[in-house]
Amino acid sequence: MTTAVTPEFSVECAAPFASCQIFGTAVTARALPVTSTSPSLSVWSLDADEDETLADRLSDIIADYGRVLERRPVAYAGCEGEYVKQEDRLVYEDEGIDMSWYRLRALLASPYGGYIQASAMCGGDELASVEAAFHQTLGSLRLLGQEDDAQTARAAHEAQVAALLEQAMSRMEQASMSASDIEELAEPLDAETRFAQTLGAAGLLEHETALRSIALPAWTLVEAGSADEAPPGATRIGGGPDLPAGAAWPRNEAGLYYNFLAQINLAELPELRYPMPTRGLLTFLSDTDLLEGKVCYWSDTDKLLHYPLSEDAETTAIAASSMLVWDEEQRRLVVDRPERDGYEAFVEADGRIRFERNGGTVLALASEYEISHEPQLLRVHPCLLVPSDSPLYASCGIAEGELLAERVEEAMRIGEGPQHRMLGPIRSTLPVVERAVQYARRQGWDELTASEDWFVLLALRSGGRAGFAFGDYGDFVYMANARDTARGDFSRVCAFNLLD
Repeated sequence: MTTAVTPEFSVECAAPFASCQIFGTAVTARALPVTSTSPSLSVWSLDADEDETLADRLSDIIADYGRVLERRPVAYAGCEGEYVKQEDRLVYEDEGIDMSWYRLRALLASPYGGYIQASAMCGGDELASVEAAFHQTLGSLRLLGQEDDAQTARAAHEAQVAALLEQAMSRMEQASMSASDIEELAEPLDAETRFAQTLGAAGLLEHETALRSIALPAWTLVEAGSADEAPPGATRIGGGPDLPAGAAWPRNEAGLYYNFLAQINLAELPELRYPMPTRGLLTFLSDTDLLEGKVCYWSDTDKLLHYPLSEDAETTAIAASSMLVWDEEQRRLVVDRPERDGYEAFVEADGRIRFERNGGTVLALASEYEISHEPQLLRVHPCLLVPSDSPLYASCGIAEGELLAERVEEAMRIGEGPQHRMLGPIRSTLPVVERAVQYARRQGWDELTASEDWFVLLALRSGGRAGFAFGDYGDFVYMANARDTARGDFSRVCAFNLLD
């Protein structure tokens, strides 16, 4: 068994959990070899909310994770709590995985306040052995607060944090910014400092140089207030697009107008080191049911006009959708009902459909869902991210690269709202680059099938004041190819709804 010691507790991870990592007060372990379906185990401490019982907290935690097979009281290391076993499903369509998935969870009340939570996940074939290992691991739980060495462990942890804070202050001073200036601007610590802090908390500070070499620069975009009065060309999400004079709101093959999601002013991105223009405006659009996406690049931003979103955009989109039907033979949407609720549908010379109401053309969007009447400005923050997998991790003693990537990403968080991401990697069980390569092959883009040329152009998150909910509250991701973007061409992108 592998013994894991945090400043709060220690546990012995029982077999089959051979790969163990410690991040602050969290312990994670995986069964080898690590795959999308290999069993996993986690034990960590968390704060308790006021006026909330342990039973209520556990009920909230398990609410969205399948059928409860068993729920009973347990006690480990003098900590009383509850244990739950649930049956769920694990589905990764791109990997051909659709299987029963079991979740084990224990929530224990710590005598020093807060909770100790443990969870394990596995398939049906491993359930018996994983359940036994789960309880065996919890049986080894030892709260360090009960022993003299707890003070030593916590003192070492506090010293490490103090050292990192000292580094942060030193870097701030080098940037000629006082503490009061930082507070007034409400800016987070710089990405380099947050990266170092994360490695320090994970006990990996000695490998900072090596890990920094594989960290990729990216930009986090967070909401920064209403964009109702924003000048044309401002980086924002929601509402209607800003387009050059003479440019029309783009339409799809059926004639429906693409839904506008966001726009990025490239001049607002600092230290742009990707093969793409450093100036101009990118417009991000989506098609019906998030099946496709479109990106428009406008190099001239001097004469942009704002196209407002009408208050009845949803009503018009619903009416237009009800008047169309999919024709399998033509492989396109065609008019099924020429008139409905005051709307009329007309087929233009190029085969696209135009909608009118009261004799005037109306803007019928491709989807009634991806519509936001509360546009928000987006503030750009540089960040650093690491991939979920790298050959370098083994030499640094890192068995769980995905967890490191998760911790680094969390450290780069700005505020509480959705963290939209431009460039850099995104964590996913789905191979997003391979997905883009396969899409390129289906489109006949033979020159764009090298995986190393594809990158994440933008990942938009659900939520926030803009209020987008992509699919089942997932992300909408745009993948671009460096061969195209290096010459300012964004016409061939792969866009999809990412739910995992």
